[in-house]
Amino acid sequence: MKPLLSIVVPTKDRYKYLKHLISLIDSFNSDEIELVLQDNTSNNEEILKFLAQKKYPYVKYAHTAEQISISDNSDLAILNSTGEYVCFIGDDDGITNHIVDCVKWMEKYDIDSLVSSEVRYWWPDYISNKRNNVKSTLHYKRFTGKSETIDPQKALFEIMEKGFTNRGNLPLVYHGIVKRKILNKIYDMGGTYFPGPSPDIANGVALCFVVSKYVIIDFPVIISGASQLHNGGVRKLKNNVAHIEDVPALPKNAKEKWEKNIPKLWATETVWPESAIKALRYMGRENLIEKVNFEYMLAKFIVYHPVYWKDALILSKNKFGLFKHITIFFISRITKALFIRIVPKKMNRKQNVTFVEYGLKTIEEANGCLLEAVQIFPFSV
Repeated sequence: MKPLLSIVVPTKDRYKYLKHLISLIDSFNSDEIELVLQDNTSNNEEILKFLAQKKYPYVKYAHTAEQISISDNSDLAILNSTGEYVCFIGDDDGITNHIVDCVKWMEKYDIDSLVSSEVRYWWPDYISNKRNNVKSTLHYKRFTGKSETIDPQKALFEIMEKGFTNRGNLPLVYHGIVKRKILNKIYDMGGTYFPGPSPDIANGVALCFVVSKYVIIDFPVIISGASQLHNGGVRKLKNNVAHIEDVPALPKNAKEKWEKNIPKLWATETVWPESAIKALRYMGRENLIEKVNFEYMLAKFIVYHPVYWKDALILSKNKFGLFKHITIFFISRITKALFIRIVPKKMNRKQNVTFVEYGLKTIEEANGCLLEAVQIFPFSV
């Protein structure tokens, strides 16, 4: 009998977190969940020993020793899964006990894709580039228990206006839940679920063309984890930028096939638009590429990575538009900085509705805190 839900986890060299994720899902004691571990670690003896210590009937483990891209490893993860619904998370992420009820609710109302509230957990070893220490903390906002049906095409055009520099309200299998038959429509187009070097946004853009009913719920189902090796460790580099050929998670031919309108450097502001545009091409929607706001993307890249301004400036086709966006970005950052300094801390705290739980050493403890906050799934199953 096929499971209701497949949790797919592409992983590499991060057993420290993966063991906790296995233990977390083991605590659910559910026969409706399948945990698919797609391992690209060169030496996997450590995890094999861990899995041998106890029977984990819900775990499906596969290993590829040869180094492959994160997109290829993610494809293998889904291909090795069998659930009617698929949820893609990282090895330092987590899910809450409510996920099975959530999927049953999706099944009841024929929902193709679902994204839940943002919940962030910072592991104790997280290396922060900011002054505030967020290690061992869980951050979340008050949950309303409401749902909203989203037009995926509208969500797509909204982030096109921002040069694909954020994921906006895209439907997602990464940190989201999607019907398998919907995902297979993407795979059938050309043999991949992730038609771009960054799997999250590449799949999200592709989903916009095949999803009919997409819902966002204001309730915790997936826990987004951040650890020392978050983003493959690239975030620790100077300026958070790397040369494409120095990022092992990218395909070997990534630099050769990089879009000509995007700086050939790895950064959030470049790899997301690169992946999104690749997805448009894959889905046969090249006509939409001319509507992407590349000047916005270049301006944001310059503001956050000024050392590389020449790489962005040379690609600009509208210098006036570029500098307009740069000016707006700088004004926004200055205004935000002044607000934080000028407004009294007590007033800031009242306006900040984020709840913070401290001293949490594992993803299991983070889930425990959320269960205390919200014990019952608020939708009718």
